[in-house]
Amino acid sequence: MQQRLAWRLLTSLLITWTVCTADTVVLRSGYRLLVQGHEAIDGKIRLLMPNGGWIAVLEADVDRIEPDAPEPHANPLVGQDDPRSEESDALDSAIARFSAEAGLPPGLVRAVVWAESDFQQGAVSPKGAIGLMQLMPETAAELGVNPQDSEQNLKGGTAYLRQMLDRFEGDPEQLLKALAAYNAGPGQVARHGGIPPFPETAAYVRRVVRRYLADGRNQPGPSGGQAAPADRDLGAPPEN
Repeated sequence: MQQRLAWRLLTSLLITWTVCTADTVVLRSGYRLLVQGHEAIDGKIRLLMPNGGWIAVLEADVDRIEPDAPEPHANPLVGQDDPRSEESDALDSAIARFSAEAGLPPGLVRAVVWAESDFQQGAVSPKGAIGLMQLMPETAAELGVNPQDSEQNLKGGTAYLRQMLDRFEGDPEQLLKALAAYNAGPGQVARHGGIPPFPETAAYVRRVVRRYLADGRNQPGPSGGQAAPADRDLGAPPEN
């Protein structure tokens, strides 16, 4: 099940990659625009703005497009005798266990944990979100977990992420909408018909996507290659 979901999510991510990256468009006038994606059509370049809207500029007016700098690696290398290495191994083991319970690729959960808390159980957001997967107290209560406990936090967070993915099952932008819902709430995604026009949410989705795609451990196993046709039958989008 995880292999099938991994192939579906990776396919969806790769297809929508151009609208998840952040670039800076530098116009010949010297003006700089931060955009979420771009495409060239009939001598013009359409730019996807952080608020979700599109604008068009003439190709002749564009000096260059600068790709966004890659995200810094979140975890410094540690030696085998460093206690942080044991903590990292324990965290990886817990992520793998709760990912399996929720039927999620571990790489996706790792990306969410990184974006939410930088792997810090002690993290608390200004809005009161708690722990590794930044659960709000009311959400944790609905899930029946204690967000102050690292393992329960992971269990609740993976279950909630699973709920968001199920909510958008069959949608061509299933993962993007699920991640936006995890960050801003499913009501906001439904209200706006997609990623809400909040810079924080757009940046969050982009960070998770980039981390997930960069994680070499998120690839399905050898049998995963046979799952792709079945995944397409289940609705993995052939195009965006």
